[in-house]
Amino acid sequence: MLHFFRIFAIGILFIIPLCALAQSINFNLNSIPDDDDYGKQLVLPTGFGSGEFTLQLWIRPDTSFPIGPTNPGINQITNWYDGDIFPYNFGGWWFEGNFLLDGHNNGTFYQGTFSLQFYGGGRVRWHFGDGIDVSEGDPWIIQAFPASSTPSLLDGNWHLVSCVRRWIGAGNAALELWVDENLVADTVTPSRTDMTTFWDSWPGYPQGGWFYGAEKQAAENLGPIQYEDYKGLIDEIRFYNRAKTASEIITDAMQSGCGSDSLLAGSYDFSEGSGLFVTNQMNNADSIHFFDLQANAWTASNAPCANPRLAGVYYINDTIPSNDTTFKSFSDFFMHLQNVGMDDTITVEVAPIAPFYIDSLIVSDVPGNTTNRPIIIRGNGAMVNPILSTTKLILDPSGSIIIHDIEILD
Repeated sequence: MLHFFRIFAIGILFIIPLCALAQSINFNLNSIPDDDDYGKQLVLPTGFGSGEFTLQLWIRPDTSFPIGPTNPGINQITNWYDGDIFPYNFGGWWFEGNFLLDGHNNGTFYQGTFSLQFYGGGRVRWHFGDGIDVSEGDPWIIQAFPASSTPSLLDGNWHLVSCVRRWIGAGNAALELWVDENLVADTVTPSRTDMTTFWDSWPGYPQGGWFYGAEKQAAENLGPIQYEDYKGLIDEIRFYNRAKTASEIITDAMQSGCGSDSLLAGSYDFSEGSGLFVTNQMNNADSIHFFDLQANAWTASNAPCANPRLAGVYYINDTIPSNDTTFKSFSDFFMHLQNVGMDDTITVEVAPIAPFYIDSLIVSDVPGNTTNRPIIIRGNGAMVNPILSTTKLILDPSGSIIIHDIEILD
């Protein structure tokens, strides 16, 4: 006998109004060498880079593309770069890699560069040039080595990338690269350079600005006609004029929230849903301009920041309506609850991008039967133990009961 349930998730919801209608943009494979889809940002939020800072963005790389070498040819535009070269081993050691963000000063790499690049089969590294020639003209490059010491992001899930500059000691700064709740790499620079001297007017840059989704020279046909680029979703880009604490970053990732907003200088939430511009919601004065987007570029898929807690009504086995914004991020993790018999186990299957929390859950059995039904939690297809709450589904004669504090882990 098949029973259907209505699920109501309630409790304390950390709703960030800026995120409510957010969507995302998908960067596609470049069909021809000079047809890069990319975003260009010429104006960074006011004050960003003058002191401590944090940049956060959510991404979901496209796993349909292979991992392999990116030698010139078709491999260069299809593959996720598999190389993992020992840092600073030789000049130009970092040239290969898929650019998620290219903010390089290609005139002098160590003067003002800020870039994010995929390497090592799905890992990400951060290039940061604060005026110090680290080695043969290179900027600081913050990355895990070997790459295999940190998980690949090519797992089909959303991931939060955080780049932090934090003051330490009398005059030094720590440069920290976080992926989700993990500090994957860090280094210390003796410089506290005011980066706005580079970024406010881009002096010395052959191409000023930050380019999302592509290598900037290839994007504007000003050098190589093709280069390794990023393929996948991007959403919720946030600029802070402070160094977020480790606990804040962990909370942002673990609870899938937009994060605290103290000294938030820029918020690009992709709520436009169409067009070629994504605007800074803090002041509407600056935008990221997108070029050569393909027809499927705008998607209803949300970074989990857009809905930090499950809210609304989810009907089991029903299709989530595309126009129901309540479920935009929930459709990305996918939850399926089924019961095929009165005494059988209810199985909850979840593919979360990070640990996913439900404050409370009301389960209503339409026929209103009374029975005990244990809950099994599955994350990404693997059994997860333990469930932190020992509460079981107990349906009283009225057909409902509240279950508190179930934590679903990935």
